[in-house]
Amino acid sequence: MSEEQLDNELEDDQIAEQIRANPPSCVAKFNLSSTELPVAWDDAFNTVYQIGCKCGGKIGKVLGYPLRDYNPSYDGNLLITPIGFHCDQCSTVTEILDTALHGYHAEVAKLEGGIRSAKIQGSGSRSAFECPSCSGTAFQVTVGFVYWNFDIIYDEPELPGQEFFNVFLMYGRCQTCHHISPVTDLGKL
Repeated sequence: MSEEQLDNELEDDQIAEQIRANPPSCVAKFNLSSTELPVAWDDAFNTVYQIGCKCGGKIGKVLGYPLRDYNPSYDGNLLITPIGFHCDQCSTVTEILDTALHGYHAEVAKLEGGIRSAKIQGSGSRSAFECPSCSGTAFQVTVGFVYWNFDIIYDEPELPGQEFFNVFLMYGRCQTCHHISPVTDLGKL
């Protein structure tokens, strides 16, 4: 291994550790527990958390906009943003993700003085995600942030690397039938 490759590997390890120690700000209002994705995904660097309300509740409804309402050729259950979590214990709604504000391209737009327009953005009243197996709406929620590379952090190490995630994953474990479902799968953020 060349000296340059060794330096990049050390930098990758340092950047990865910084990202692991600092979750993205979009989930800062939650109690977070590090975990693993409930299903196999690719081998890109990622951080994964089970989310919980600040009151201590870990079960709730995922609120968002059904993709099928915005894309007539899609007939699944996935949601688009903004996505929030309605805690079953205290009824507080805490926002999870808005692709106009969070993710790699939104962060780059902020650096350039603007806000990125999301490709598809929901509006109006949100719906609760329903389990495709039993139609239940109470879930334990896992979120994942995938990073394809650390190039922008190499160039500007003062930037908060955790904010520059490229893919956002969300899975819900139904509290009625225990089926694990993808709630959203947002790539090229």
